[in-house]
Amino acid sequence: MSGTNKWIVAAVMLAAVIAMTLVGGMELWARMWEKRWTDFKAHWEARGESFDLAAHLPPAVDNARNFAKHPWLAAVAANDPAVMERLGKMRADELAGYSEWQDAEKPTPMPEELARRVLAHCEPFAADFAALAEAAARPSCRIELEDASGIQHPSTWVSRLFLCRKLISAHAAAALALGDEEMFTSQVVLLLDLGRHLRANNSLLCTVVGCGFEDIAYQQVTDSGPGGLKQDAMRTRLIAAIAARSRPVGEEMAAVLRFERAIALNMIDQIEVAGPVAFPTTAFSSSAAFRRVFLARNRLALCEDSQRCLFAPGGHLAAALTPAASERYDDVIRKRFKSPSVFEVIAAGHSMAINGVAGSVWHEEEQRQAALEALRGGK
Repeated sequence: MSGTNKWIVAAVMLAAVIAMTLVGGMELWARMWEKRWTDFKAHWEARGESFDLAAHLPPAVDNARNFAKHPWLAAVAANDPAVMERLGKMRADELAGYSEWQDAEKPTPMPEELARRVLAHCEPFAADFAALAEAAARPSCRIELEDASGIQHPSTWVSRLFLCRKLISAHAAAALALGDEEMFTSQVVLLLDLGRHLRANNSLLCTVVGCGFEDIAYQQVTDSGPGGLKQDAMRTRLIAAIAARSRPVGEEMAAVLRFERAIALNMIDQIEVAGPVAFPTTAFSSSAAFRRVFLARNRLALCEDSQRCLFAPGGHLAAALTPAASERYDDVIRKRFKSPSVFEVIAAGHSMAINGVAGSVWHEEEQRQAALEALRGGK
């Protein structure tokens, strides 16, 4: 064998050794992250934590008792053309003078002329409001997963329901301006009931939309001012409606965090099943080890973030989040975004969304207490 051939053979053998070392090293790298994830999961499951979605779903409900299964809501879910056309027209802000009144410093009673225009605008939707009130009077709510999860299905009937929020609020304000306290109370109670039902489902989407309904209800109550309602019966009814959502906010946010974590883990499982097609870059598509590390690190980071928030001082899992726990979560997220990793992009996005909503929910609870004070101060 000539000297040149010897060098070629040596180079080929060296390349083969390097390739085998790289393949072996990447396999060990992937196994390391997979083991870290399985060890982490086993550790917390042994302490009573559950990462399965089924454990965090609301209990099953009879269709006849289920808010989400009312025929009117079923029509919204099915995109019934007639119902969707009416929903699209429920826009109080297009009425002359309404936006100006909304922008005025509150509390400012709605002018009577505007109130009459609002009530006239609401008349074609009387049957829709009655159906929605009938649905809201049902005792329970269990929304199907595909409708409750905003990650997997961002446009669901839950988000479409938001279209009627402002008109119900405008209807309430118009009724109060014209002295119809019973109608005002009924519309505010409807907003509160809608919010309560949606927030019972533990998903981020339902919590955001539910808070939107409750927030505008509390605003109506506080804007009416001390003594805004003359009838004790109406104040008592509103206080009872506000108190009907009895689950503490901390427990709710812990449930939302666990629910959305399980949804995100399911999404990662789906990416794993989809294989290389789920990864847009050449590096990920060409390397099974890279894919495995990506999946394991996202699972681990996602659950590490949540456990730092749920793990209460003293060494036990928290049943409820506190403002202090939310601040710890915020610190975790800030640190993660200081050194972002492509391997943890799903976890980072999930943590940021949960943290953003947590702050809004705590603020909404303050508005709830302010509304109760306004009602009690009016006596």
